[in-house]
Amino acid sequence: MQIEEGMVAVVTGGASGIGLGMAREFGRRGVHVVVADIEQDALDDAVAALLADGMSAFGIACDVTSPESVERLAAEVFEEHGRCNIVCNNAGVVVFGPAFGDLESWKWVIDVDMWGVVHGCHAFVQRMIDSGEPGHIVNTASTAGILGFPTI
Repeated sequence: MQIEEGMVAVVTGGASGIGLGMAREFGRRGVHVVVADIEQDALDDAVAALLADGMSAFGIACDVTSPESVERLAAEVFEEHGRCNIVCNNAGVVVFGPAFGDLESWKWVIDVDMWGVVHGCHAFVQRMIDSGEPGHIVNTASTAGILGFPTI
């Protein structure tokens, strides 16, 4: 992946875990990081920590299950920066319990883990192409897709 100082990266689910790790690494490399997360308090804390470490970061609350919310995220990023070089569709959830648990849990996981990626690609890819800037899409997935776990 081509990562250069001054690029703009968006990381969904960026307030914790792998997303925050990606945000830190991008920030360490001089990339301006837009951290997107549904959890406002965690988002505020993550952005404050990145800024305290001397990185360039901004937070935007976003619900990846909502195409409108992700569209607003993309519009705000392009309005503010005129480009986006890296999009990490990283937001993800897991439900522990019986494999055939309640349908609402299944729906939530699919809405976040699958549709969140679709919404991110749909909102960002054409804008990225139109900008003429180099760009990368990174879609995070779980090993649960290839390995069996009795409680997932």
